[in-house]
Amino acid sequence: SCLQQPGAMDSDGFKPVPRLHLDTDLGDGVTSCFTEDHGSCSERPPSNSTTSTRCPDFRDKEELQLFVLVHGICGSADDWSEWIERIRCRQHPNWIVVAASRITPECQFIASRLEALAKLLSEEVSDILQELLSDEETSRDEESDALSLRTRYQYFGHSAAVGSGSRVTLNFLCHSLGGLITRASLPEISKLPALEAGQVTLGSFVTLNSPHLGTCPSSAVTAWKGLCRFNELHRQINLLDARLGAHSEDLGLLEKLAEPSSEFHEVLLMFQHRTAVAATRWDIIVPFCSAAICPTNPFPSTSPTQPAFWRIDAALDFEESSVLAREVEENACEIWKSSMLEFDTSTVDSSEIHTWHTERRVQFPMSMYRNLTSACWRRVAFTVHHVGAQVHTFSLGKQQVSAHVHKWSIEFIDTLLDMIEEDSGDEVHACKSYKSLC
Repeated sequence: SCLQQPGAMDSDGFKPVPRLHLDTDLGDGVTSCFTEDHGSCSERPPSNSTTSTRCPDFRDKEELQLFVLVHGICGSADDWSEWIERIRCRQHPNWIVVAASRITPECQFIASRLEALAKLLSEEVSDILQELLSDEETSRDEESDALSLRTRYQYFGHSAAVGSGSRVTLNFLCHSLGGLITRASLPEISKLPALEAGQVTLGSFVTLNSPHLGTCPSSAVTAWKGLCRFNELHRQINLLDARLGAHSEDLGLLEKLAEPSSEFHEVLLMFQHRTAVAATRWDIIVPFCSAAICPTNPFPSTSPTQPAFWRIDAALDFEESSVLAREVEENACEIWKSSMLEFDTSTVDSSEIHTWHTERRVQFPMSMYRNLTSACWRRVAFTVHHVGAQVHTFSLGKQQVSAHVHKWSIEFIDTLLDMIEEDSGDEVHACKSYKSLC
C-alpha cells in the first residue's frame, strides 16, 4: 500500500509527470487549450480565423460537478495547482474546477474580517453559477470580462456554458482559513436563485487543516499576526473577539458559525458529505483538535529517531467499503472513536471553556464544539514525519522540503481524490502511473 512507510526512492529520484497539453477544436472556430505555465484552460480562435473568442455551448452533459477550491491566509489560487493537475489526469468530462481568487487581495498579511472575505467568496460563486447556467451568448461588450472569468475554469471535456436546463452539484474544497471563509459564506450562497430553484444542490464540503475550533493566540509561530491585530481576523479565529477575550456573554464569530439555529449551520447540514482532514502532529499553524473538530488527540507522538514516513492514521464515519476505510487500520479508528465518545459522554458543562494542551494550546467553549459536531463530520487523520516537512501545506503539495516529501503529498492528494470521486458517484480511476510504487 502506498499509505505505509515507503522504501528508498528510485535511483533517478522523483520526476513530476509533465503537464497535459490539450489543443482541441471545439467547433465554430474556437479552440480549447491547456497551458503549461498556468495550468489553466483558455479558449482562443485558431490563428487563421477571424471568429471572435466565445464560450462554446455543449449542453449534452446535464449533471455537472462544480468544485470551488478556496485557499487560506496569505495564499492564492496557485496553491491548488497540484490538485488541478491531479484532477485533470482523471479526465472527468462532467467536472468543472474553479480556484477562488476574489478573496486573494483581502486575504494577505493585512487581512479583512471573516465576514468581508465570506462576502467576496459568495459573490464569486454567484458569478460562476450565473456564467455556467446562462443561456445567453456573450456579447462583444461583455466578452473581455466574461473571458477573464472563463480562463480560470478548468475544463475536462466540455465547455463552461451548460445552459439553464442543466443541473449542478456544488462542492467546496478548502484549505486552512478557506474552510472558515466558506462556512461564513454559506447563508448568502444558499440564497442564490439557482439553489433556491433546486437547479444547484450541495455535494461535498472538504476542509484541509482548517481551524474550526480556532488557533493558538500564544503560539510563537502565529504571534506575529497579533502585531497588526490582523484587522480583527486574528481575534476572530482565536475566539478573542468575544467571550475568551473580554469574558463577555457575546458569542464570537466561530461560535455563531456553529450555532444549530443559525443559517451557517443549517446550510452546512445541506451538504451530502462533510469531511475534516487534519494532521496528527507538526502542524504549527492549526492544531489537530481544531482541524479534526476533536477535543483530544489519541495518536502517539513520533520519535525523532524514527525513519521518515507518511501515513493515513484513521478515517472515521466512512462506509466500510469506502476507499479510505480500506486504507487504514480498524484498531486506530476504534481508539479514536472511543476517545471522542468518552469525552462526549463526560459531565463537562457546555458553558465551560475547554483547553487542549498537546503540542499547541487552544481554548474553545464546549458548547461550540458540541454544536459543531452535531453536523456529523467524517474525519481523516494523517501523519507526516520528516525533518523540515511543511505539514500545514502537505495536503496541497506545495512548499515541501524535498522531492520525496512532495511525492508523498501527491499520493495523499490522489487518495483524497479517490474519496471525492466515490462521494460524487463517479468511477474511481486514479492515474496510477502518477503514484509511487511503495
